[in-house]
Amino acid sequence: MIRLLRDFAFCLTALLVMSCGSSGIMKNVKVELSKSDKVVSITPDTTFHASFPEVLNAFRLQIVNDTIIVIQESANSSNASHFKVYSLNTFSFLGAIVRNGRGPGEMLNPYMVNCSPESEYLNINHSPSGEAYSIDVSETLRTGKTDIAGKFTFPAGTIDWLPLPDSQHFILQSENGKLLLRHIGDNGGTINTFNYNECLDDEGFITYLSCLFAGNGESGEVAELMMFFPIINIIDTEDGTLKSIAVDKSYREWESVTSGMIDKDTRQYYVNAASSRDYILAAYKNTTLEQLMIGGQGTSIHVFDWEGDFLYDIKVNEDIESMTFDDRTKYLYCIEKSERRILRYDLSEVL
Repeated sequence: MIRLLRDFAFCLTALLVMSCGSSGIMKNVKVELSKSDKVVSITPDTTFHASFPEVLNAFRLQIVNDTIIVIQESANSSNASHFKVYSLNTFSFLGAIVRNGRGPGEMLNPYMVNCSPESEYLNINHSPSGEAYSIDVSETLRTGKTDIAGKFTFPAGTIDWLPLPDSQHFILQSENGKLLLRHIGDNGGTINTFNYNECLDDEGFITYLSCLFAGNGESGEVAELMMFFPIINIIDTEDGTLKSIAVDKSYREWESVTSGMIDKDTRQYYVNAASSRDYILAAYKNTTLEQLMIGGQGTSIHVFDWEGDFLYDIKVNEDIESMTFDDRTKYLYCIEKSERRILRYDLSEVL
C-alpha cells in the first residue's frame, strides 16, 4: 500500500512538472517564438542639440499631450522638485513641478509611468500613499500648484499600475499569496483577471516576474515586458485576450532560471519601454546583471505592433536606460546610462 501511494505521488509530481514545462509564463497561453527579419543599426541624431541645463541627473522621460517632454530626476536639498518640463517643439524650459515632501501637492518617491505620448496627463504611481495620480501638467505650470486631474486608490497587494482609457486601470497584484494581472473598471470592480502559470504565480516568484508596463492609450491594450525572460505579453483589455511572444528560445529554460537565486550571472532581457497607439518600443539587453552594471554592450530596440508582430530589431551602441517616443515625428528620446545624457534617434526612415 505504501509503495502504491509512493508511486502515485511520483506520477502526480511528474505530471505536474510536465504540465509546467509545456506551459508558458501565462496560464493556458502558448508562447509564440518570433524573430524580426528587419535588423538595422542607427546612430543618435546629430542635429539634436538640446542640453536641458536645469536637469542634473535625469533617470526617466515621458512625453505628455504630444507637446511637452517631462524629465524626472532625484529630488534633494538643492533640487526641490521631481520633474522638469520642456516644450517638445523648442526645448525651452517651462518649469519644475511636484515638490518633494509630505505637504499638499507634494510627493515622496513618485514613479513616472510609461504611457502613450498622446496621454493628456502625466501619470504617477505613488506607492508611499498607496495611490496613483493623473497630473494636469499645463495647469500645474500655470498655477504653481500640483493639479491632480484623477486619483486611483490601489487595491490591497497592488505592485504595479497602468492607467487605461475611460478611468479604468490595469494592475499587477498579489492576492492570497498569488500573483495576477487584473483589469479594474471605473467603479473599482474587477472586469477581468489574467493568471500566471500555476508553477510561477506564487508571490515568492515576484522578482522573477518583474516586468515593465506600456499602454496603447487609445485602445486599452497593455504590453507587459518581462525583465528576466525574453517575453512580451500583449493584453487586450477590451476582449480579454492575451498573446505571449518570445524573442529568444531561452524562454523555455524558465524552470531552471526560477529554481536558483538571482545573482550576478542572472540574465536580464528588457530594461525599459515606450509606446504609442501604433507601436511598442522596448530596450532589450540579453546580458547578465554583472555585465549590465559594467555597461558598454549597446542596446537592441525591439519594435512591435499591437498585434504582436516583431517589426524591427534596431541596434544602437549606447546603453539605453529610459525612453519615450514622439509618434508625430518618429523621434525616440532616450537617456544614455553612462553619462546620463539625453539623446534622440530618428526612426522616421525605419518606421
